[in-house]
Amino acid sequence: MRNTLTAIFLICSIIAITSCSKNNEYVESTLDGEWTTVERHVDIDIDPDSLLSQSFKNLYALDDKDYIIKRVFSESEKGQGHLQIKALNRETGYEDRYRTADYHTVKDTLYIKDSEAAQTSSIFRLDGRVLITWTKLKKKDLDFIYREIGGDPNLIPDDAEATLIMREVK
Repeated sequence: MRNTLTAIFLICSIIAITSCSKNNEYVESTLDGEWTTVERHVDIDIDPDSLLSQSFKNLYALDDKDYIIKRVFSESEKGQGHLQIKALNRETGYEDRYRTADYHTVKDTLYIKDSEAAQTSSIFRLDGRVLITWTKLKKKDLDFIYREIGGDPNLIPDDAEATLIMREVK
């Protein structure tokens, strides 16, 4: 009986050691690949409880109900490449919105030169398969985003500034 328990213990130990060594392999995090947006919201600097803030929140909720938002980073060199931004219709599977951009990174900052919107810079945090970005937006950027999700940009004050926060998974 004791020999059987010893053998079982040794087998379990070997399995545990080999499985741990596989889990400890370092895999470098990279922007390269397809990212699906799981959360996005705009923090308006003028008043977080304002009608405009609530409108952004409601329009994003409606947009998320109808679309799957994806960003596809194609790295051509370390820290730079091409970006595709897609809104896939949940019902049809078609890309109802699509645009392209070029990007590059410097430390924890992601610079995006969008084909339709202005150039933006975002602070980003990349943890394995989770990407979080914080992007400062001015009136022009807010107008573009608000129009894209179905809002009237004439409602945005000229001095409005905000932060767009997005969480995406690979």
